[in-house]
Amino acid sequence: MTLKNLFYITILFTLVFLMSLTVSAEKEVVGIEVVSGKVTCLENAYGEYIDKIDFETGEREKIYRYDFIMPDDVIMKVNYSDNSSVIQSINKSVDNTIFKWFGNYQLQDPWTVNKENYITVEYKEFTALLPVELIPNPISRIETVTAPEREYIFGDGKFGYYDDSSNRYSFWPTDLKGFCFKVYFKDGREKTYSFNGNEDSNKLDGYLYRISNDSENAQAGRHNVSFYYMGHTAQYSVLLKYKYSPFPDVPEDSWYNQGVEYCASLGYIKGTDKGNFEPLKLLTREEFVVILSRVMKADTSKYTHSSFNDVNENSWYASAVEWAKDNNITEGVGNNRFGVGSSLSRQETATLLYRISSHNSDYGNEISVFLDCAKAAVWAKDALNWAIAKKILGSTSKDINILAPAESVTRAQAAKIIASYDEHTIS
Repeated sequence: MTLKNLFYITILFTLVFLMSLTVSAEKEVVGIEVVSGKVTCLENAYGEYIDKIDFETGEREKIYRYDFIMPDDVIMKVNYSDNSSVIQSINKSVDNTIFKWFGNYQLQDPWTVNKENYITVEYKEFTALLPVELIPNPISRIETVTAPEREYIFGDGKFGYYDDSSNRYSFWPTDLKGFCFKVYFKDGREKTYSFNGNEDSNKLDGYLYRISNDSENAQAGRHNVSFYYMGHTAQYSVLLKYKYSPFPDVPEDSWYNQGVEYCASLGYIKGTDKGNFEPLKLLTREEFVVILSRVMKADTSKYTHSSFNDVNENSWYASAVEWAKDNNITEGVGNNRFGVGSSLSRQETATLLYRISSHNSDYGNEISVFLDCAKAAVWAKDALNWAIAKKILGSTSKDINILAPAESVTRAQAAKIIASYDEHTIS
């Protein structure tokens, strides 16, 4: 190739390049518009309530901000100065530029039902209004009928993650087998949904559901879970427990192992200073009152004095004892004494549990089936009938019906009783 030819070729490419610049300069974006499609949201669902603040007056207004996924079938048109246009899905780019719909438009103009609602779509310096349809929510509330069946194991990798370096465990209570909840519609209808564990979708009747719990650094115990569906919440609790008993003196095959494990998981009953549980040791009155305060999640910190002569206000149980007295759970043993160090009988245990519980039914003469029912104190009969009806107390013998109302309660028996109380009353 001669130098002359190379010169002409260079001139030719330069002219082509300059012509392309001219054409590009002549073809400019002059506007955008929505061709078809809209965003559809369910009223007060899949979002959150936030404060809209008037910075001049300082007044706050609660509004609902919706979360949504932009549908692919929203079609946009980009118009050019040469009367040409490009039609494209809003989720794709045009000329390497994407459509945007971010910002605080919901704060500036909150979406409500029976109103024309819009999203401002941006493309370069141009905007267009995309319609938003809010569907009135047909539901007034939802509530749990039965909680899921699964009990979770602390450290289980299937439903959680254990970080050895920080000794932290996060778990996800996602197994809904056995969960049943009821939906109450605004028009008076009711519908019940049940999960069998074989669901292959996270939708019910076309609407998403989700589960939320505070699983950050979870400890063994009972955890509250929120089930969200169509803008409403149903709550229940699940148990995160140890795989094995945390106490070396509690055999895995013992009749009280599950009760001890349950109470230890929830922090109701703690071990001794040597790390044992001492299952056969008699439970004292002050120990049981402390257990009750934990079961009731009572705030005992405000009780800094003692009304009983035999309770040192600086003792580890003083605030729980005073809480129990203040709430008419215990009156002591007389002569202004609580009875520190004394053991607790089965009928006393039933009476204290009866006093912390709500009950408005006549439980009849349940104790009459026990051969030693005459040994029950008159003041304890209502509580005993209730405890037997609720399956909190039963026979102490496998062969015959023996109630043993005056028999002292061991720590193992107390754990079993408390676990039964939770199962048949709280749960």
